[in-house]
Amino acid sequence: MINLDSLVADLLFSIQNITLAQLLDLILVTTVYYIVLSLLRRSRARVLLRGTLFVVAAFFVITVLLPLPTFDYLVQVFLIVILIAIPIIFQPELRYLLEELGRSVGSFTLQRVQAEAALAPLIRAVQNLSDNRIGALIVLEGQDDLEDIRDTGVLMGGAVTSELLQTIFFDGTPLHDGAILIRGDRIVAAGCVLPVSNRQLYAGARRLGTRHRAAVGLTETTDALVIVVSEETGKISTARYGQLTSDLDRTTLRDEMHQFYTPPAEDGLDRLSLRRLWERFRAWWATPTEAPVGSAMSNLALLALAILMALATWMFVVQQTNPITDQRIDNVPLVVEGPANGLRLMNELPGAVTIVAKTSDRLLPSLTPSSFRATVDLSGLEPGLHRLDVDVETEVRPVQIVSISPSPIDVQLTAIVSHTVPVEVAVLGEETMSPAVEIRGSPRVEPAEVVVTGADADVSRVDHVQADILVADADGPLQRARPVVPVDEFDNPVEGLTVQPEQVQVSVNIVRRGDARDVGVQVLTEGEVPSDYRLSAIIVSPSELTLLGSEEQLAQLGGTVNTFPVDISSAIDDLSIQAALDLPPGVEAVDGTGESVRSVVVRVEVEPRLGNRVRQRPVEIQGEATLGFEINPAIVDVFLNGPIPLLNDIDASPRLLQVVIDAADLQELEPGDSLEITPEIIYPDGVRVQLQPDSVIIFAR
Repeated sequence: MINLDSLVADLLFSIQNITLAQLLDLILVTTVYYIVLSLLRRSRARVLLRGTLFVVAAFFVITVLLPLPTFDYLVQVFLIVILIAIPIIFQPELRYLLEELGRSVGSFTLQRVQAEAALAPLIRAVQNLSDNRIGALIVLEGQDDLEDIRDTGVLMGGAVTSELLQTIFFDGTPLHDGAILIRGDRIVAAGCVLPVSNRQLYAGARRLGTRHRAAVGLTETTDALVIVVSEETGKISTARYGQLTSDLDRTTLRDEMHQFYTPPAEDGLDRLSLRRLWERFRAWWATPTEAPVGSAMSNLALLALAILMALATWMFVVQQTNPITDQRIDNVPLVVEGPANGLRLMNELPGAVTIVAKTSDRLLPSLTPSSFRATVDLSGLEPGLHRLDVDVETEVRPVQIVSISPSPIDVQLTAIVSHTVPVEVAVLGEETMSPAVEIRGSPRVEPAEVVVTGADADVSRVDHVQADILVADADGPLQRARPVVPVDEFDNPVEGLTVQPEQVQVSVNIVRRGDARDVGVQVLTEGEVPSDYRLSAIIVSPSELTLLGSEEQLAQLGGTVNTFPVDISSAIDDLSIQAALDLPPGVEAVDGTGESVRSVVVRVEVEPRLGNRVRQRPVEIQGEATLGFEINPAIVDVFLNGPIPLLNDIDASPRLLQVVIDAADLQELEPGDSLEITPEIIYPDGVRVQLQPDSVIIFAR
């Protein structure tokens, strides 16, 4: 099925982007079709031509309207068969076309030669017929084809002679009532029937007869020259382009015939028949008849058909050599132009668009997103919601934009305004401040107001601007330059606004309390850890407290507060002990959250001391052995390094440290063999060992 919309779009695209060479090509093809159709219209094949065109048109309509793939294939095959059969079916007409073209080449020179041969006998015969008052009707063929007139008479083909012409029109001969047709210097046919003009012709007061009306009728539609000899008066008349010239003498007739066969040399346009067309149009305008109108309408219809056939042929060739196709191109960057000063775009526009471009197949590789420029123009718009089309341009030719997605797009514009709003300070970390300090008075800010600028809808949401300051670790007055943030009534930030100035100076008056003091916690211990261990660290939590009491008591305590003694004499591992604070009466300890504290957590960390020792161990063979072995040396030294308690355990239990050889490693030895081997040391984890010597020699017995 052929998509009609796509077909029409491709045709319009091709016509809009037609080049000069293509236009010339189309004109030449149209001319060829017009000539061929004109010849076929005058031939017996015109009925066959109409039938062929009707079948092709019917097939085209069916393939366009209905999805019939098999039938479409048959139509394509049928059209190919028609193209092959045309030269065979229209062979006579094509041959006639070539003959006509051959006759038209050099026709100007040929007519002059023929005029010299035919003028004298023709004038002499006409003069004799006039003198004897013998009626005659002689047609001299011009550039227009008169085959239809020839077919109405009797074919002859004889040379133009005075005697033959007089014989044909002599009263009593079978052909004297008709017209004779002369082509060049030959009589083509005699007894021909001419179309009669509907106009009433008069010579003075006398009404002219059928012979004169037939002469005028033929020249109204062709460029022939018709000579008429009146049977009643013997007067000679000529008709050309629908105009009748009467009462000619021999000299005037000669001039008329010379002018017919030999147009003036200076009138070069006559070769293209422009002069004859003008004269025919002028004659038709002066004396309108039905015949010229019908002929003109027929020629216009023929020209329209030739144009349609040429367009169809041209599009077929274009689609075969350089097909027109629709190409989808993604990610074409979208450029936003504007908006005007005083306006702001409120919604987010797409950064790129997708287009479908119609172009030729040869241009497809060169089309990229950078080949196009997509823009949306916001300049000149008023605040509000607008729906705008995206404009896409490209310098690549020929290219036609078929569709753009998304397009149109919605654009929300709003006016830019400025408002003065107050600055409020948010104090952060106040709950984690030391109880020994406090904030006195309200925070101060400079300046107290700022100017907020932005979209009208956003600025109207602003309740105030907020400056944050952190006081968690402060122990004295604070003064900081802090940025400000526009917020709404629910303290939610409002984005997209500018604030002037961007920072403000915030001051917070933080002072120490007279009845409170921050002190460190000192842990008192009693006893000593065992000699094989050492105290590595004492960690207290919390390490700092705030004491509340009178100024005299706090002055006596100094900068620390002690715990009651912690006994560490039995500590051989890390301890965690809750130690009470040694506070004077009337003094209270609180932590950083203000909670009262009576004791602290003390973590005592101890670790074993390190030592070095040397111990001797015999080298033992583990496992079943089939031979006897002698080990040299049998006893080795083992150097130990590690925690002293672990070394004491090894001394208390000697089997914790062994030097052994696996009997499986000695199975390949034969009696008398020897082997140097490194024994394996078995020892507790946490101890580092070294063997001296590091290997022994095994003798098999």
